[in-house]
Amino acid sequence: MAFDIRTRVVEVLVDDFGVPRDEISFTAPYDQLSFDSLMLLELALILKAESGVALSEKEIGDAATLDGFVDVFLQRSAA
Repeated sequence: MAFDIRTRVVEVLVDDFGVPRDEISFTAPYDQLSFDSLMLLELALILKAESGVALSEKEIGDAATLDGFVDVFLQRSAA
């Protein structure tokens, strides 16, 4: 089964961080979602453990939204 990054991001945010599913937006800036840098870094570390794809803190911050996060993840996984 292929790794579905968007689905997995939602699962981690809901299950591991307690974010209500209806408050997750892939297009809203991180700060509008009340996501701090530590939470995003932990998300990236969980995904790295599962997929082997590593994102830097700069890449995560520069992404600015979950859509951007997913795009960077997909770019790194294709490299």
